[in-house]
Amino acid sequence: MRPLSRHRFSLVVLASFSLLLMACPVGTEYPLGKPGTEKIDKALIGSWISTRDDADVKRVTIKKVDKYSYDVRVTERGAMYLIDSDIFIGYVTKLDGHKFVYFKDVSDGSYYLYHYEIKGKEMITHDVGLLVGGMDAVTSTESYCAEVSASLKIDTCLTEKTVWRKE
Repeated sequence: MRPLSRHRFSLVVLASFSLLLMACPVGTEYPLGKPGTEKIDKALIGSWISTRDDADVKRVTIKKVDKYSYDVRVTERGAMYLIDSDIFIGYVTKLDGHKFVYFKDVSDGSYYLYHYEIKGKEMITHDVGLLVGGMDAVTSTESYCAEVSASLKIDTCLTEKTVWRKE
């Protein structure tokens, strides 16, 4: 087998690094759904602890505000938690048969998106990679939905699996 040239090696490293960056949850100015229009998933309510030692968020508490939103509090941060706020407003939405929860940072209005599923007393979340057009393709809620929908067709869209236990 022939070794990679420096140019090809650089391209492989750059592509891998770009994929890693695109898969991390990044604050957007647009939500994936229409806040205040979709009923909450009551299974999300409670205090959750991450089973991952390297999790950005170690503990979170989710409380019902009304039929359409949650009060979300990060009660224990991990070493790599980079957001200034610990208080969010949470909403859920569905897209292409997948469930998503998105959190609005009360301090700056940014939205953070996670794919989720509930299995008994466990919640499994994934970061959502924007793998087709990336963040540049997100110019509205509609374009965000289109980008997530297109990205879900790629196997590496859902990354950073985190299992949470209900306390």
